Amino acid sequence: MKDAPLESPDATESGEETTAQESVEESVEEAPVRLTDFADLRRNGHFYADKTEFLFRLVKQDRPIFLARPPRFGKSLLLSSFERLLEGQRDLFKGLWIDQADYDWAPSPVIKLDINQVTDDTSWTLENNLSQLTQDEAKRLGIQLKMKNPANTLSSLILNLFDKYDKKVSILIDGYDAPIIKHLDQPNDATNIREILKKFYDRLRSDEEMIGPIFITGVCRFDWNSIFSYLPNLYDLTFERDYAAICGFTAVDIEDLLGDRKKKILKRLLKEKFIAPGSQGKDLSDFIRDFYGGYSWDGRTRVYNPWSALSFLHEGKLSNYWYSCGIPNLLREMRPEALGNLDWFKNLPSLNETNSYIDNLNRLDLAVLLFQTGFLTIKEKIGQTEEIPEYSLGLPNIEVQAALAPVVSEISQRDNPIKDDKESMNVISDFLKLKDLMV
Repeated sequence: MKDAPLESPDATESGEETTAQESVEESVEEAPVRLTDFADLRRNGHFYADKTEFLFRLVKQDRPIFLARPPRFGKSLLLSSFERLLEGQRDLFKGLWIDQADYDWAPSPVIKLDINQVTDDTSWTLENNLSQLTQDEAKRLGIQLKMKNPANTLSSLILNLFDKYDKKVSILIDGYDAPIIKHLDQPNDATNIREILKKFYDRLRSDEEMIGPIFITGVCRFDWNSIFSYLPNLYDLTFERDYAAICGFTAVDIEDLLGDRKKKILKRLLKEKFIAPGSQGKDLSDFIRDFYGGYSWDGRTRVYNPWSALSFLHEGKLSNYWYSCGIPNLLREMRPEALGNLDWFKNLPSLNETNSYIDNLNRLDLAVLLFQTGFLTIKEKIGQTEEIPEYSLGLPNIEVQAALAPVVSEISQRDNPIKDDKESMNVISDFLKLKDLMV
């Protein structure tokens, strides 16, 4: 993977910018950056990377399903498509893989809770907010509930839907860990929040005779006993090779998205100096891969960050879009000492499925945290212990490297009372030169 400028400082003339934007808009009509509702996406004819074969397999599971992926990686859209599938809305799946599969399309009631929406989530307000979120979902489903305890509210909603439809109720939970992640720099608050969430999720077990498919997504893999103790048979897809591409774009998806517009877009990027003039021999797909690809959860299958790839097509420049997910600022607040040490990056620890949980909020494993939040990814398989693969870690792409560099520089100089811009730039430069880190 080679260096390339994230943005061109020369493309500032208003006429050139207008031309670039108009050119981009010709190619991004089907690139919905912020759309996470499957029905809206399909009804408006936007591009959709077909994940329905994965959903077909999952709907047959008789145990709760869990998936961890970094922020902005398509988890919400995945759950939205699963929701519409469980509701039997076949018209939305015309032309997709599952439309030709042996699926009965029988509708069932679905509860979908987006925990990301719980914004005021201090430990003493979280219970009220969870209860309100569940009541809002009940109202959407035509059921009126007025309870203060969130676990009881969820249990009552499940019971009411089961009685109303005489069918098992499916439950989809997006961002199950969002309130914890927001407080990772405050371990005591994070621990209290985790306990509240644990009580809430425990109801998924107590009402299991009325519950159908359960699908839970989030960013981090916390120790199951600390948050899902009543779901002992949870099926964790995170490292499953058969589901390595369940989120994110594949290389085939990128080609489908670009279509026959690749040369035109590349020519404009060269003209506007968004990429180096000496790069004419490279294909546009190569640039997108270097900037936004590289992610893997099995050491073989590589996928692209969909948020960043779509943002590139929408904005028309190879820039850092993923940075806005908020994780870099969280790292700044946490200020882990090792993050400011370039030698630590040169000797990254290995990782496997069993040692990649967060089990102690007071002493976070930095490599695990960076892996789960998307700053590190699996580079390759380096061994195996008792049938459990061991993996080396690396940086997935240029975008992540550029997002992490200033954080590394800032933390490396935290004990320096004098702000030295030159020294800061030297640290950033040295970090960007760590080519062996790249996948």
